[in-house]
Amino acid sequence: SATKMFYFKDRVRLTNPDYKIDSDTLNYSSDTRIAYFLGPTTITSDSSFIYCENGLYNTIKDVAQFEKNALIFDGNKYLTGDSIYYEKAREYGEAYGNVLIHDTVENYTITGGYGEYTGLTDSAFVTQEPLYSISDDDNDTLHIHGDTLYSIKTTDTLNQSFRLVKVFYKVQFYKSNVQGKCDSLSYSSLDSTIRMYNNPVLWDDSTQITGDTIFMLTKNN
Repeated sequence: SATKMFYFKDRVRLTNPDYKIDSDTLNYSSDTRIAYFLGPTTITSDSSFIYCENGLYNTIKDVAQFEKNALIFDGNKYLTGDSIYYEKAREYGEAYGNVLIHDTVENYTITGGYGEYTGLTDSAFVTQEPLYSISDDDNDTLHIHGDTLYSIKTTDTLNQSFRLVKVFYKVQFYKSNVQGKCDSLSYSSLDSTIRMYNNPVLWDDSTQITGDTIFMLTKNN
């Protein structure tokens, strides 16, 4: 009673108007309102699903730290990592180690060693060997690699939404029929164009192309 800590074991459920937590083992502090997970745990709400096997959740601030097989499924976005920090209010997730962000609608995947994702702006920032992969209608996959990767969903002057990907430093990309490298690169899903900057080199079959800047359209062959 002095610690104001409750210990629960086997088929534990914590119910909140906005979500419910189901756990194998849960400790709850009535003083700080923090729930500690010590076994397989799910957090379910109308818009998201979270799984982990170790971590904590601040039920007042809606802030969490997840460890061990952590994953967050938010709408059509899937985020995993060795360790995930998550703020529900602004749909912000920060992941460390074996980071994976997957969009089931736009069909792209981003992997790396460290990542941040913000649901309100539908944007991602990934470092430590980031790799962006997207498949087209012919099931051919474009892979883009660099030191730093930034992805955001934005709109053009006609209010059409599209995905904009920017990759910086020591950029390399490859597809089944073309490869290239440059210092920095941007890719727009609106016009399916790769824009290569600073010493770009492009290889297509037996052809090599160089220049100050290269724009490459990647659809309709």
